[in-house]
Amino acid sequence: MFRPSGVYAAMMTPFDEKRCLDEPVLRDLVDFLIEAGVDGLFPCSSSGECARLTDEERRRLIAIVLDQTDGRVRVTPGVGAPGVDQAITHARQADDLGSDGVVLCPPYYYHNVSQESVVRHFQIIAEAVDIPIIIYNIPVYCSPITPENVSILCQDYPHVVAIKDSSCNMVTFNHLLDLTAAVRHDFSVLTGAEEMLYPAMMMGGNGGMMISACVVPELLIELVRCARAGEHDRARQLQLSLLKLTRAMGAVPFPAGYKLGLEARGFPVGGDRHPMGPAGERLREAYRPLVSELVWQVLDEAGVTPVTGKRR
Repeated sequence: MFRPSGVYAAMMTPFDEKRCLDEPVLRDLVDFLIEAGVDGLFPCSSSGECARLTDEERRRLIAIVLDQTDGRVRVTPGVGAPGVDQAITHARQADDLGSDGVVLCPPYYYHNVSQESVVRHFQIIAEAVDIPIIIYNIPVYCSPITPENVSILCQDYPHVVAIKDSSCNMVTFNHLLDLTAAVRHDFSVLTGAEEMLYPAMMMGGNGGMMISACVVPELLIELVRCARAGEHDRARQLQLSLLKLTRAMGAVPFPAGYKLGLEARGFPVGGDRHPMGPAGERLREAYRPLVSELVWQVLDEAGVTPVTGKRR
């Protein structure tokens, strides 16, 4: 049973001009991220528009990432679904393909799901599969799960190994650290918000699963290194430098702004799976030069050597 830590890249999904999965670019992206030094890959993520993929596309995406990774880093695909049966099917498929673990969110689409129902969702799935499970708290898209209930799940199920907390709330993050540590010394608490990576690590967090790790993995890896080494001034500098880039990428409808960042690194990942419409397209084009400029500016300010990787 592994304990995820460090920098995991919440992977964006490359699409070609027909909005189909672009396998060559995906394979190049995997190599780029591993060469940069990430600790793991998170395909079928929210960043990767997982809810817009067909079941066959999910399977193919995971299979390609695992094949290209070839055991070099951990691969933990997202398997969330509105219902338990769908999520179990996705988790078993990821396990059969050879994934190291799965990232499982609460049920989505339907609102006002009770905490009792959320917990039961995780319990049923945890009892149906043996693969390590990373709980994914992402209230912007799903019913939230409370820190108290996370601690119950990690106590009752040894293969519930971590949580990715994308609440963007330091109070919630601190309660997760406190309550899970009381029942499990080997449970990992990761942030999904790159904007709070340094504060999260200073409170005892184990790292992060973040979309910006696709765009500037070198910076985030250096930030984690500095935080662990006690180089706090440099870690704070890196954290603050990152903010101007995430503000620019976040100004465009998600995840299109972050795809601009990845394009600036030389990866033609295409547009969103769902058409943005004329207004969204204009906004994206307006931010393209700024995002490109900031990507290279923050890497230069960080004093890290950018990884080149292959390009097609």
